[in-house]
Amino acid sequence: MNPLSQLSSTVKQVNEDSTEQFITQLIINVEEHILLYHVNKLPMIQHIIQISTPESSGQIKKRFAETCYSTAGLPYNMSGRIIGPRGCTVKAIQIFVEPNYESIVKFKLWRTFECINCLLKTFSSDEDTVNAIQLKDLKFYATQAEMLKVHFPINLSGVDSLNAPLYEKNSFITVGIVDTF
Repeated sequence: MNPLSQLSSTVKQVNEDSTEQFITQLIINVEEHILLYHVNKLPMIQHIIQISTPESSGQIKKRFAETCYSTAGLPYNMSGRIIGPRGCTVKAIQIFVEPNYESIVKFKLWRTFECINCLLKTFSSDEDTVNAIQLKDLKFYATQAEMLKVHFPINLSGVDSLNAPLYEKNSFITVGIVDTF
């Protein structure tokens, strides 16, 4: 193989790799916007999301928080409500918790647990509005992801982008759920 054809094949491979990276990043960005849209539609947590972030102070930290909830007496599937269809709700809440200044991280952890507590509140009406919103968003989310896959067919190495985590920055909130069946 002559050097010119080697260079040509290398450039072609680089172009294919960069196109694939661009499309993968595009899918991640679309998922992020869809997830934020999903959380903003949940009426009980809008006021929590709108609270402004405090001033930056302290060192940059990564935090981890964990709690347990009991399902006793709840009229709905608690884990389904927190996680949401295909993890939409919990992924959107994870967006709030990334490494940052200590004061901001503490605020973000507080805000995350407030969002979860709001999702777990029961209301007197028989209609489960959270579930209805989550199912509508799931339909929309799946449609958008399918459109991206059709228009930008790439090999994601066997990974389903709908189930891939949005961020892999080692900063997650884990909610331990105690099932008392």
